[in-house]
Amino acid sequence: MALLEAKDGVAMTPYEKNLDFWRQLWRVLERSQAVVQIVDARDPLFFYSPDLDAYAKECGCQTAVLLNKCDLLTPIQLTAWRQYFQTAGTRALFFSAKPAGSEADEDAQDVAQAEADEAAAIHVNESMPKVLAPDGLAEALADLAAEASLASSSSATGVPVVGLVGYPNVGKSSSINALLRAKKVPESATPGRTKHLQTLPLGDRLVLCDCPGLVMPQFVGTSADLVVHGVLPIDNMRDCLGPVQLLCDRIDRQALAEVYGLRLPEPPEPLTAAGLLTAYAELHGYTTGHGVPHLDRAAREILKDSVTGRRKALVYCQAPPGLQQIDGVDFNSRPSELSIKTATMSMTAAAGEDREDAASVAAASLTDFDKQFFAEKTADVRFRATGRPQGHSGAEQTGKSWKRHNNSSKREKLRRVYRHLDQ
Repeated sequence: MALLEAKDGVAMTPYEKNLDFWRQLWRVLERSQAVVQIVDARDPLFFYSPDLDAYAKECGCQTAVLLNKCDLLTPIQLTAWRQYFQTAGTRALFFSAKPAGSEADEDAQDVAQAEADEAAAIHVNESMPKVLAPDGLAEALADLAAEASLASSSSATGVPVVGLVGYPNVGKSSSINALLRAKKVPESATPGRTKHLQTLPLGDRLVLCDCPGLVMPQFVGTSADLVVHGVLPIDNMRDCLGPVQLLCDRIDRQALAEVYGLRLPEPPEPLTAAGLLTAYAELHGYTTGHGVPHLDRAAREILKDSVTGRRKALVYCQAPPGLQQIDGVDFNSRPSELSIKTATMSMTAAAGEDREDAASVAAASLTDFDKQFFAEKTADVRFRATGRPQGHSGAEQTGKSWKRHNNSSKREKLRRVYRHLDQ
């Protein structure tokens, strides 16, 4: 693997080299009648392992793919991935572990409605997959385990077991907590929170077996892909320019400028990671001890917004192989943003006449105010005479100007007061 990595110029995933973690996977496959690979819906093929799927089938397990974080995808993107997995003959389940009503964006409902209208315009609602609720996902997993027909021989209680495997930080623990409607397993934004397998009963029909997150051996383009996909912890990255440059190449600069309120260079000039991070750091006042913009801190915040999906405008979904557009619509376009811009332009055009009159009056008043404020005036020079006690000559006033030598109430030493008697 090291020779291929050096020869082809590709990066190898930091796959798990601890044998104890692989033993956890083997035990999950031994106990389970069905194995579900949980992947991130934004790039399913990056997290999907065909070798693991083939090995699970050799062990007599039914297999399926669970696309988590489907709330970040548009109906067009969901439809494309459903068609891809149907063609490949792989059972795909669509789910979102994020609870309903936890969307922080105030325009989330308008965004979803605009995306649905756009999907209806290009006739994809007929084949659009249904994002399962926790109850629906539990039924689907129970049906998947029942198809194996091995529960009586492999399970002592007769309850089928479904193993959940996948990469770190794809939402395995979050999906289990959503199914159980309680926090039974710990969750963390840092990859690798789960260390040992756990079996959790889901009613009387099913038992869930949570496997620790394992990074499968495979080749990727660059090591920056691992950071952008959330496989490697963002806080531990050493090079911040590579992952951020990958985001600059994938995400429209207009979206970056609108989300963060930055002033970025116009299109002929390329958008670089250093330019984006410098603008972000200067806007928020992130500087090092020497007054230099703190690029690492800015990179961590931007990457976390992209990986966690906190900023929906920064979400980038990888298209299925061989597919770039659907009926002339860009795969990563956000119809909600286009509709919002169109509505804003129409409102501006409708109120254009009234604004022209108000703008002319405001411009005239501003012009008069500027003339008055910047009018040339004669500068007045004022002098303040220095107080001097009687009986003192000007020669005694020489010295430091900030000393209070003219303080008449100052208490003098007696030898100075009666020094004329010594003459």
